[in-house]
Amino acid sequence: PTHPRFYSELDKLLESQGAPIDTRVNLLTANHQYVSQLQGALMREIIVLVLAADYDRAIELMDSRVFYRQEDVNILHDLHADAHILKGKQYLAAGDSEAALKEFLIADTYPENQMIERSARYRGNSRVYYYTGLGYEAAGNKQAAQEFYTKAISQQRTGNEYLYYRAIAYLKTGESEEAQKIFTQMIKLGEDQLNDSGETDFFAKFGGDLTENQRKAISCRIIGLGYLGQDETEKARKLFSQSLEYDVNQLWSKVYLAEL
Repeated sequence: PTHPRFYSELDKLLESQGAPIDTRVNLLTANHQYVSQLQGALMREIIVLVLAADYDRAIELMDSRVFYRQEDVNILHDLHADAHILKGKQYLAAGDSEAALKEFLIADTYPENQMIERSARYRGNSRVYYYTGLGYEAAGNKQAAQEFYTKAISQQRTGNEYLYYRAIAYLKTGESEEAQKIFTQMIKLGEDQLNDSGETDFFAKFGGDLTENQRKAISCRIIGLGYLGQDETEKARKLFSQSLEYDVNQLWSKVYLAEL
């Protein structure tokens, strides 16, 4: 088939069936010449490349064209921030703090070709600021690091899993008690949703219609982050694994599990 929508719809089907990431990557990259002709299909390719940890190729595709404001680009800034943060984390793990910091700073940019305006309310700001602080700390600039940890803490409108970055930023500024309050809050938050306590707007910020398994996967990750903050590593590992059992496409569940 040569029509890009064929590949877009097929990938959505594979995603809903919990197909392996490699299967989806191979489908879309092998047919990139067709996929690239439709913005929505190209977005699917970028998503699976980030899931497959091919951040360079995902970034290359995000830089390759203008993305017009349509429903399918609602998560484009998430992908931009995630790809650069995760690439930066790789540099950090390899001991290259300068390259890591550069990636973390790019994560906080809003490229013109993506046509997304900067938002002080962006849900991922706490994560971006925390990692930027970590980058500065690794580079030996403690003052700048503390400034970014404070910026992460200041994101009071944040919620769900992003609360975790406010909490660990509190740890970096020596405010352990505040951090522990958030970790406890996250466990309750995730458990309430997992048990369907009626918080109907809990997932509103994730956008789109989530399946029951996606909801459960996100809830497990939130609980797991709470336990991770409390140094309950085995409980966290179990919950991140459960998250991926519910939905293999949960990027950050994969990231957190791989780090344990």
